[in-house]
Amino acid sequence: MVPQPKKKNSGGAAVENTVVLALLVTLVSGLFLVLYLSFAKVWTKSALYDGLICVQEGRAPATCDRNVRQRLQYLPWGRIRSLELGSDGAGRATLSVHDEIPMTVDQTLPEQLR
Repeated sequence: MVPQPKKKNSGGAAVENTVVLALLVTLVSGLFLVLYLSFAKVWTKSALYDGLICVQEGRAPATCDRNVRQRLQYLPWGRIRSLELGSDGAGRATLSVHDEIPMTVDQTLPEQLR
């Protein structure tokens, strides 16, 4: 019986594991990004809603604006370009983040709270 030569496929499993690990890391990172962006949107809408309630209660708009900005400072987008809390009866708030992140969020009070 003649001994069979050993196959040299050492490292094949390491390459496969590296590819699978890279795909898994990408998938998990994408999932966390989607979850974080969803949380940030809900947090922003909640802050704007509270700001609208503040304005509707008759408090100074500057105080309400400051309160909203303080709640939003924990989100990573930094400087806010514009924040408008409506007190004109429409019960509408608009937040625009600076130019590098083109994000605008609108929030409207329900009809019974206007």
